[in-house]
Amino acid sequence: MSQRPAKRRCRSRLGCSSTSPTRGTVPDVYHASDDLLLIAFVEGSSELTPAVERDAADRLGALHDQSADAFGFPFDTLTGPIDQLNPWTDSWSRFYPDHRLEHVIELALSAGTIDPVRADRLRETYDTIERLLSGRTRPGLIHGDVWRTNVLADGDRVVAFLDPACYYADPEIELVYADWTGVGEAFLERYDRVRGIDPGFFDRRRFVYRLYPLLIHVHLFGGQYATELEKTIDRVDALGRS
Repeated sequence: MSQRPAKRRCRSRLGCSSTSPTRGTVPDVYHASDDLLLIAFVEGSSELTPAVERDAADRLGALHDQSADAFGFPFDTLTGPIDQLNPWTDSWSRFYPDHRLEHVIELALSAGTIDPVRADRLRETYDTIERLLSGRTRPGLIHGDVWRTNVLADGDRVVAFLDPACYYADPEIELVYADWTGVGEAFLERYDRVRGIDPGFFDRRRFVYRLYPLLIHVHLFGGQYATELEKTIDRVDALGRS
């Protein structure tokens, strides 16, 4: 039996807060039931100065150093209202299209929030995605939903990462989400310095990983995101022919 959303989100929070790099920066959970999740209030703002971005890179880089024997998580988590399926999977190049992209495509098709032709075009990129991700073999624990308003700062430091959607992934997917949602250059520069960003990220894999948040936003919000998704599909398709 699947867990109710509040319980699942609580367990997602605990999954991150029990790890040392984020301890003290994920709000404590005081109560969780099927209908209510009560967490600690944390004073802060989402004004991310370069100093805060560098601190976030240090903390997330340490989180990403925590590894597992496979990609996935002990239980399913949530990103916004969408279930994230986390079956333990040896291959990241299969986990990403099967349990991230395909899952949301099926939700969107059922809800009528994506055009079937666009869904088919996205599915046609799976062979290219598998090839481009074939070398990504080391799982790292990620927050899973790092964007500006999920990062609270006080002064020059991060005081809370909100709303985690943890699982073991290729950590580069976290960098793409942070970059796409407006976390600045200081974050990427510091992350590259402390942990390294492999060649091929900026000109290839960044577009592959951008498909997931774009697909979620098309499903939830539509509008301009459909055009951006189409352009990103075009970019990945071109990578398959290069």
